[in-house]
Amino acid sequence: MKLHRMLLVVALIGMLSTAAFAEVLNLQVFTESGSFTIPKGVTRIEVEVRGGGGGGGAADGISSPVGGCGGGYGKGVFTVTPGSTYAVTVGAGGSGAVYKGRRGHEGGKSSFGDLIAATGGEGGASTHDYVSNCAGGKSAAPLNMPGFRSYYEGTGGAAGDGSSSGQGGTGYTNSGGNGSAGNVVVRW
Repeated sequence: MKLHRMLLVVALIGMLSTAAFAEVLNLQVFTESGSFTIPKGVTRIEVEVRGGGGGGGAADGISSPVGGCGGGYGKGVFTVTPGSTYAVTVGAGGSGAVYKGRRGHEGGKSSFGDLIAATGGEGGASTHDYVSNCAGGKSAAPLNMPGFRSYYEGTGGAAGDGSSSGQGGTGYTNSGGNGSAGNVVVRW
């Protein structure tokens, strides 16, 4: 019941922030780091950030490995000054563990200047004993969601889409899969 209420609240906040920014005419998606200069005449922008997913763990030969956590997600509307330039950082996906019994590597942080950021997901463990210790990415944005654990074993995680964060890499019996990179989306 609590989960349903939380999902409803998140959905309503998302709709309200989108409704408050209904005049979106332009969109730029960053899949690698760069910079964004506020166009002439633009005083408000909407920004979404997705942290990179954590890499999957490598099995220790006794138990199954665990996939990495997804990166965090954040979204907000900001007042800006035309001509200002913001650094855009896109978090890389964490690499999967190469050696048996090791954790995957953490995903990278995605950010838009100092306005908004989302951390990367934690790397997966080498055994399911550590599933509860998943630390998905986080964001302090007005609308934010933590990343979640990938429970699949086998191949690497797929790229995040829609409003999801970068996905964590999956655990594998030898080496872990790599996590997906995050991204940054700017609307004005």
